[in-house]
Amino acid sequence: MGGVWASLMARLRALRVPVGLAASDSAMTTEEEAATPRPVPPDSEPTAPIEIDWLAELNAQLEAAGVVNFTAEELTFLPKAKPPRHDMPPRELWPNLIAVAKLAQQVRDLYGEPIWVSTGWRPDWYNAAVGGAKRSAHIKAGAVDLNVLPSRRNPTRTKKLEQACARVWTDDPTAKGMGVYRGARVHLDVIGRRRTWGQAQRVLGEMR
Repeated sequence: MGGVWASLMARLRALRVPVGLAASDSAMTTEEEAATPRPVPPDSEPTAPIEIDWLAELNAQLEAAGVVNFTAEELTFLPKAKPPRHDMPPRELWPNLIAVAKLAQQVRDLYGEPIWVSTGWRPDWYNAAVGGAKRSAHIKAGAVDLNVLPSRRNPTRTKKLEQACARVWTDDPTAKGMGVYRGARVHLDVIGRRRTWGQAQRVLGEMR
């Protein structure tokens, strides 16, 4: 009997079942086990998702281009999509994203306060889902919509952001499209010909 009990105890320890509990009380199903986080030993690094690789690479290229206030995470964020909400633009479009991020950085420098990128790169399916124009510069990773932070929004800051965008659009030949919308939002892009819409002409006329 003692030998049988010792053998049973050894099997329970091998299964990591606490003594005093039946296996049915403590053992997890395959689904439960998969959903349970595993502790990471202090001397090891967790395995990063594959998407982190391209985000890190794109961030390095943005930093090398002098973009210090905007990240790849911001510029590729799809707020109305299901998780994961970051989508990698095709690599051939990265130069567009970096070019428009440089415009955004110039605006940020002139504005002198944090600003919010409400949308940058949009894949075709997402652009269609949010009602974007079929030829939107966003689907070529060449556009950003810049906004005053909601918590800081007021007429003074709205005008300040509009004027900063107008100055960059006027002075930088890489800037092509500028659209000014209600709600302290300005679109800038680097795709196609020089053009304006919305309230842009009013803003340009007010530019000091």
